[in-house]
Amino acid sequence: MRENRLMEVRYQDSAQGIMLTGYADTVIADPQYRLVGIRFGGYPEMVQGMSAAICGGATVTISAEEQTYVLTAERGRYRKTLIHEGSYTVATILWDDKSVSRNMSENKNEENADDSERRNEGSQTREAYLLCAAGDQDALFHEIDRVSTIPMIPQFADYLIAELQARNILTRCLVRTVYEPFEAWQLTCTPEDQNIADVVTSGLKSGEIRIPGTQDGQTDAFREIGGVASYLNAFGSVIAARIRGQFDPLYDPATEPLSEAVLELNRYVEQTAGYPLYGAQLAAAEALRRRLQKDKLGLLIAECGSGKSKVGSLALQAYFLQKQRKCLHIVLCPSHMTGKWVRELDETIPDSLSAVVQSPEDFDALYAEYVRGSRTVFAVLSKETARDGYMRRPAVRWNVIKRGFTCPDCGSVIQMEFLDCGKKTLIDATSDYFRTETRANRKCECCGAVLWTATTAEEQSEWVRISHVGYIHRRFAGQALKACKTAAAKKQLEELGRNPNRFMTARGACRRFPLSTYIKNKYSGKIDGLIADELHQFAANSGQGDAMGELFAAAKKCIGMTATLINGYASGIFYLLYRTCSQLMQQDGQTFAAQSHFAQEYGVIEDTYSVTEGGYNSNRRAVKRKKRSRQRPGVSPLVYSRFLLESGVFLTLMDMGKELPEYEEIPVPLSLPEKQYRAYAQLEKSFQELFKDRSREGRKLAQKLLSVYLNLLMAYPDQPYGHKPIVHPVTADPILIPEDSGAPTDETEKDARTLDIIRAKVAAGERVLLYVNWVRLDSRTRLKRFLSDAGIHAEIMEDTVPPRGREAWVAEKLRQGMQVMITNPGLVETGRASVRTSCFV
Repeated sequence: MRENRLMEVRYQDSAQGIMLTGYADTVIADPQYRLVGIRFGGYPEMVQGMSAAICGGATVTISAEEQTYVLTAERGRYRKTLIHEGSYTVATILWDDKSVSRNMSENKNEENADDSERRNEGSQTREAYLLCAAGDQDALFHEIDRVSTIPMIPQFADYLIAELQARNILTRCLVRTVYEPFEAWQLTCTPEDQNIADVVTSGLKSGEIRIPGTQDGQTDAFREIGGVASYLNAFGSVIAARIRGQFDPLYDPATEPLSEAVLELNRYVEQTAGYPLYGAQLAAAEALRRRLQKDKLGLLIAECGSGKSKVGSLALQAYFLQKQRKCLHIVLCPSHMTGKWVRELDETIPDSLSAVVQSPEDFDALYAEYVRGSRTVFAVLSKETARDGYMRRPAVRWNVIKRGFTCPDCGSVIQMEFLDCGKKTLIDATSDYFRTETRANRKCECCGAVLWTATTAEEQSEWVRISHVGYIHRRFAGQALKACKTAAAKKQLEELGRNPNRFMTARGACRRFPLSTYIKNKYSGKIDGLIADELHQFAANSGQGDAMGELFAAAKKCIGMTATLINGYASGIFYLLYRTCSQLMQQDGQTFAAQSHFAQEYGVIEDTYSVTEGGYNSNRRAVKRKKRSRQRPGVSPLVYSRFLLESGVFLTLMDMGKELPEYEEIPVPLSLPEKQYRAYAQLEKSFQELFKDRSREGRKLAQKLLSVYLNLLMAYPDQPYGHKPIVHPVTADPILIPEDSGAPTDETEKDARTLDIIRAKVAAGERVLLYVNWVRLDSRTRLKRFLSDAGIHAEIMEDTVPPRGREAWVAEKLRQGMQVMITNPGLVETGRASVRTSCFV
């Protein structure tokens, strides 16, 4: 029902002498007058108190025109959202179907709970509340299908809704709102949704509903089906034909020709680069071009070395060629690949200008050139440049009179939550509360002002940034000594304690505005296309991911390219999907703040329960239960069908296999020298002995030394000398002194085999890329010395080489005659084509 004015909401507790009054614009209640949802506002103190009362199970009175409703809330069954609008606060409280399971997972220690209650979790009658537009039967059916586990099809909608209402399984709720009217329904589900299954079954038996394609009197085709194999044998051809009919490919290279735009650009590539693209690459580009005609996003999921940069840029330009005009595009890539992208674009796109952009001034200059000229312009941005902005420090100040940290706007003392005997209380915030910026300390609870501000290296304030510790207030430097993890940080704090007013710079702080935010604010709608290279690096809830999301919002079309779109976990693609196809995610019922819900629906969650019974001397029955949930590898195929299949173009090296040179991976088995083998066996024995002590102190010691032992065991085969002793973490007594079973000048079997492989490749006129994972060992310098003694020119790429300068570094070393490049694989994990080698060791 639509209201003409706001409704009064009143909560009263006579015993405590509390009465709160607010005004609501929307109220939802079920037929039993249980509160389902409410949206109300008022002063912050009143709204917070009323929200806490409702979520705690209070009874509230609603006065709407000439009617009054007394509604009862259930404790712990709601999802609450507070929004500050100036001096007022608006609260939205809505029934949460998953609140029971979530509360149980958060409550790790439950005592005196009935064992059968946990066993029967999920098998009790439950109520779900559905919201839809007034009179929209399709939307109501969609909501029923979403919350129910019973399979149903849209053809069942009319019968199902009518029958559920007739059996009082689906009942209408009370809705009062001042906005556009909508409907709310209560759906009662028995264990395993058996009552809904009975409705569907009875409809099929009576013939009121029918599965499409079936006929009356048809014989049972499943009578002879005994398993999946027999099912596929009987219906495999029918299933394949149905799939081909329902999923029509956007482009079929076997039956459809390439567009003239793709062929024209391929001819240009052959002229400039000296080679044309393979047929599979052209087919992928054509499919991407057609995808951009239908939607904003196209994904190119292709293996390493398949030419993603040329395929993606060719597809984007081919789409815009049909508009016959110049374009402004952005390429977002890792910093060490910016130079490579400029070269690739020059080889792929005719009459274009490509340049690396590092600041807003650079982008403004490039845009001015784009406006003046007639060429298509590509701005190449590194993901770090697009992300980086200014550094922030706490803006709160210590007030000597109030003895606390105060808000810079309203002057109120900032408070923080403190856990006292299991209860959360509010106390005055300490300096430790502001070490890093969090959601809790970002804004003032009283006025909503931001408590953090920009800083520069030269600025001197009450707050000092200490590496590996965070922000420390000059007055309380001594209190942070316990949090020090490094000697350098401890030394800085001690000096600050002796001289609180000493000059200290914030290293890395500068006057800088995030380039992605600048482009979104100033050039939104003027960016024609975005190419996001190595898309998987933007999948996290991070600054780089947000930068990609801002550029995606500013561009008209986008092509994302990666070889590993999903990292094996469902949560690994959640934020990426929300940035690129948020509408699909919202239609699926996903919210940005509930990554765990997405992981539960599309991933694999492992729940571990532990139960501890009371001891023999317990004076009453007490059972402690703990539940630990963790995500395991595994992603549902529904992720591909619902979110990726429509926009994805897949390309593998096998698609070009007939035209590519042979590729082979050859593992070489090796054995340790006898002396080194015996020393390694002693390390293994000491490691095993450490875990045999199952006492409490022994388990703690093993946990603290686990990483130290594992690092030693992994590094010892490559460097059997020069390792520090393993000492007790408390007493500092030596537990294990590794034996030096070799010397830096010794040539092991591994070194000899590596040198043999490299000599053979160099003799054949090839270059070799030598990967060394352990950069803290002397493996790189030893190998370079051995190679130099053999007359082979080898160079080591250190991590001190700037990412954007690595390609130029490689080119310069190749000009000097480098035959072997030694590096950590992380430095060249993408863009390895710049190394120009055919052999990796």
